[in-house]
Amino acid sequence: MKKLLSIVCAMAILVILPGILSLNKYVTSLEEQLKQKNEIIAKQEEEINELTQVIETRDKILNGEQLTDDMIYIIVSYSEKDTKSNKLKTVNDDVRLKSGLTSSQINSILKGTLLENHGEVFLVAEFVYGINAHFLLSVSAHETNWWKSEFARKRNNLFGWGAYTHNPRLAMYFNDQTHCIMHVAQRLNKLYTSENGKYYKGATVAAIGSIYATDRRWAEGVIRRSRYIEERIGVDGC
Repeated sequence: MKKLLSIVCAMAILVILPGILSLNKYVTSLEEQLKQKNEIIAKQEEEINELTQVIETRDKILNGEQLTDDMIYIIVSYSEKDTKSNKLKTVNDDVRLKSGLTSSQINSILKGTLLENHGEVFLVAEFVYGINAHFLLSVSAHETNWWKSEFARKRNNLFGWGAYTHNPRLAMYFNDQTHCIMHVAQRLNKLYTSENGKYYKGATVAAIGSIYATDRRWAEGVIRRSRYIEERIGVDGC
């Protein structure tokens, strides 16, 4: 009787075991899927939190708060994730497109100048006000002869801002270079590249140059600087 019972139990186990193994495999698969979904959710929550922080920081800047190192870090860290490049090669290029430059690339150009280590500020200005950092850098270099002008040295004026042909001495004074970069980017956005802007004639280098400067070859001069900057950086486009 005991032998028969053992045989019956063994046969029952052989019948049930595959089902148990299959069930265990199924449960393991569900657990793995759940783990993957939780990881995806965690990543999405992290991205949402980061984006929220970026938007809040941008809004603080737009509302006039002074730029801090923490603000710069938040904006630049997010901005540099998008490396899609928009070359600034002709006077007909739209300056509202993101440059795709990194702070280290810009800083390689600024090394040894008045603007050394200000590459991050150009990226913040680009992100907040939508003015291509390559364009800003090129205009600044053009207006100050690579940041050597008197206005750049004594007034922190990196763009010839307010230096009208009839009276260049009206050029604005800025507290520091960061203030100048952010101010000019904000004014370019409001006055030159917004369709309801006072000086809007289009958002190309040529269109801006037709109002920004009396020099008819201003746009070509800016593009020459931009091409030189690109060659120095050694990247395939900006």
